[in-house]
Amino acid sequence: MTWIVTADGNELSLRKLRAEHITIEAIAHALAQINRFNGHAKRPYSVAEHSLLVAEIAAREPHLDEQGQLAALMHDAHEAFCGDLPTPMKAEIPGWSSWEASWKYSVREAFGLPLSGAIWEQVHRADLIALATERRDLMPQTATPWPQLEGVQPVQWYWLSSEAAQPWSYWRQKFLQRHGRLAGGRDGLMGAPRIPMVCVPHRIADCLACKAKAARDGPGTSKPHGPVSERLMRLFYGPAQAQQKDHAANDLLHSLMLVACGATQHRYEGGCPDETDPTRRDRDCPACRVLLRADALPDAEGEE
Repeated sequence: MTWIVTADGNELSLRKLRAEHITIEAIAHALAQINRFNGHAKRPYSVAEHSLLVAEIAAREPHLDEQGQLAALMHDAHEAFCGDLPTPMKAEIPGWSSWEASWKYSVREAFGLPLSGAIWEQVHRADLIALATERRDLMPQTATPWPQLEGVQPVQWYWLSSEAAQPWSYWRQKFLQRHGRLAGGRDGLMGAPRIPMVCVPHRIADCLACKAKAARDGPGTSKPHGPVSERLMRLFYGPAQAQQKDHAANDLLHSLMLVACGATQHRYEGGCPDETDPTRRDRDCPACRVLLRADALPDAEGEE
């Protein structure tokens, strides 16, 4: 069995993610019932409530705009599908980080959020402040310091211990309301945009661009799109680099494949990313910006 049933009745494949199955309603429902800290807090404390706190911190302390606050609210949205584990446990499970990252990037892409960049550094800082607040208010006090909280102070304008107990449905509704306010005016964000999510890291064979190429040129031609994709695969997914691939690599490969399958389209002209003349890249074009990042890749070791 390689799929899960979501709260809105979708059968979500764990191998071929479909954006239409990633909905804000399912996310809010699940996050409101998933407890942080493996349930060891002093009261039920859900990922939805945590996400709302991070969004509020992002608004008050780094003073992020609505896009930044939306990113903060959605920073753990992927946990609605892959679950939540305490950070120390994640480090003990081989392969967890890369598997979780693929879900994280897919959910970000589905909701039109940046895949990477400075905004996530600010969100991470707000997340740490929330964690410090949660430790102060909700966790039993122990002598051992939490290394990730060195130099991080909890908020002084809110105390989680003073929050009256609320049913899970309350936090689901609060999450949906906050999302609705922040996403207002952003196309498609009241539900996941219907992006054809057919290419994610390690899923080249499922790319629509590859299938179209095979249909046009005959059997045996379905392969990465050309020199840029091939160089990217060798750099980040070859045996020598298997232990060195990181989130930036996943981000770039994912973005390149979304251009290839048409989910990210050229503003003016173009086609398959590896068939576009590099001299015609346009920095104002969302697809070309992805290609410019790929163009800047260094040659793989031993590549001429």
